[in-house]
Amino acid sequence: MSPYVLQEHELIHAYLAPFGFPPSFFIEGAAVALSCDSPWDERSGKAGWQDVVTLTSHDINDVYKTGGWFVGHLLDHYGPAPFLVFYDRLKESASAENIALTFQEIYGESLDAVWDAATAAGRRVGCVNLWACQGPPLVLDGSPQTLGQACDGSDSNRTFVLASDTDLMMSYSRTHTYVPIRCDSATFIGVSGHYTGVAQPATLAHVTAGTYFVRAVMETSGTVPIRALSSGAFVRDCAQAQPVDLGTSEFTKERGLDLTIPNDGQPWFVKLNVPIDWVFWFAGTASEHVMVCLDCGDPSKCQPFRGDIPLDGEGNVILRLTSAPAVPDYMTDSGYTTHSFGYKRRTPVDAGAATDALDPDAE
Repeated sequence: MSPYVLQEHELIHAYLAPFGFPPSFFIEGAAVALSCDSPWDERSGKAGWQDVVTLTSHDINDVYKTGGWFVGHLLDHYGPAPFLVFYDRLKESASAENIALTFQEIYGESLDAVWDAATAAGRRVGCVNLWACQGPPLVLDGSPQTLGQACDGSDSNRTFVLASDTDLMMSYSRTHTYVPIRCDSATFIGVSGHYTGVAQPATLAHVTAGTYFVRAVMETSGTVPIRALSSGAFVRDCAQAQPVDLGTSEFTKERGLDLTIPNDGQPWFVKLNVPIDWVFWFAGTASEHVMVCLDCGDPSKCQPFRGDIPLDGEGNVILRLTSAPAVPDYMTDSGYTTHSFGYKRRTPVDAGAATDALDPDAE
């Protein structure tokens, strides 16, 4: 029984019930990995398998999160066949020693060795995105498309495929959704360094090729607009940057913009055209990871900047962006770095400073 139209976690229990009833660690771990309720979750702090494999379902973090993490690793590396045999062979009351012996017999490797390999692979729960990546397609033309509104749950997940690396403009304001997540890994495209788009600003992101899904949170309804830009917004060569006109974009109405780039350590350049009556600023502290380029022919003219960003006479600014260390735990292996900017219409008091902003030497 569930308050939700489609409760994948509980359905997994129903589907696997004929295959056996092992300890809760593997029952709940399979349901977490296959339903992917929380695609950003990480395992708990317990160090060894001996501490968790015999716990009951009352130990939520160690059984659900760590169980999902380990079962996800098993399914990703060995497939479902040995796991189903293992699932059937174990009894609910199996001891840690019996679990280890059964594991060795079926997988041909020690539980110690496989646990260590899973630990080396990272702390993120290894979701198996079966439902999520079979949702209806999401058209990348910027039109608002429903998410989580169908009574049968058929649009709880929507997918899109990028045949090549693509620049996307996205907006999640007033829509409760997860940001796009890759179907084949735990990589997700951060919005304001977060995994949901609730009341978040627009995001301009350079997204690597692959299949992605966007998911409604807790079955709440909303719409999601995503537009694939016809020309690249992010470039490697400063001189090749073409302006992205923020003033005419339907995505930039929320007075905030995130610029999201892959964590590849190499510089990306983006040229923004900002309406002359806007104040545009970098929301972080002064950093070598965000620089303003006043002259692409002179690298020394790319300088760290904090506060209102100077624009040229046409309202353009070229930004040099590099990946920065992610502080929140859920962003440690997101695959992307997000830099946040704000903007607002100038007041009469601001207007006098508009021309000063064009002069980089002005105080």
